[in-house]
Amino acid sequence: MSGQCLRRDHGVVEFYFNAEDAEWVMSGMTLQLHRPAGNPDLARRWRDAVGVALPPTVAWPDLRASLSAGHAAECVAVVDQGGFVEHRYRSPDVHASVLVDDEDHAPVLRRGDVWSVDVWAARS
Repeated sequence: MSGQCLRRDHGVVEFYFNAEDAEWVMSGMTLQLHRPAGNPDLARRWRDAVGVALPPTVAWPDLRASLSAGHAAECVAVVDQGGFVEHRYRSPDVHASVLVDDEDHAPVLRRGDVWSVDVWAARS
């Protein structure tokens, strides 16, 4: 089982697991913010199931301000991903990657909207 990985896609959120010994251990997750932006029915089902209403879009400056407000996460790299800009963050326990739309994908997303947020545990 060693070296295997597993992904579970639940529409708005994807979970990732790695095989460790004889167990599946969650290694990270992705919040796919672009999906409810283009699919109001998915956003409604998410709200009904989880009790959290997602905004149609999330602007990067707003999320960046939240990430910077008193948290220990440090932006360690900004990487051009061809149509997207990836902002990589690290803290002692968690790493995160925010993918930001660098082009207009009208009518759903505009340049500067967050496409997705990946979070995974830091390994020593």
